[in-house]
Amino acid sequence: MAKKQTRTVELAVRPQPINARFQSRLHGMLEEICQQMLIIEPAMDKVAIPIKEFIDFLDFEIEKVTLSINQEKWESIVNVQKVANDEAWLKRLTELRNGLDIYDLTASVPRIDALVAGIERTFDVEGGG
Repeated sequence: MAKKQTRTVELAVRPQPINARFQSRLHGMLEEICQQMLIIEPAMDKVAIPIKEFIDFLDFEIEKVTLSINQEKWESIVNVQKVANDEAWLKRLTELRNGLDIYDLTASVPRIDALVAGIERTFDVEGGG
């Protein structure tokens, strides 16, 4: 049985008329978004540096505590209370670390850039950036 080939035809979709008030504000909204991005983008680049540094130190602490716990468990006499305290501390550090993804924390810039590009394509307009 031969496979049926299907072609996808990409239609040139043109913007449809939109609400007059929306149309009158569209360029201004894009302009405002782009102007604010001039402030946000450099700030996000700057804040990413100490966040990355913090994450590096936090990763080191997690590894250090993990190693310490593993070593304590191999002692001839295990201090159960200390191991429990260290495991609780490790859990807190790990929970904090799990919530820290540098790409998620700084994702607003590429997401807003994609939003502006999508608006420009959809409505066939240019922003202010």
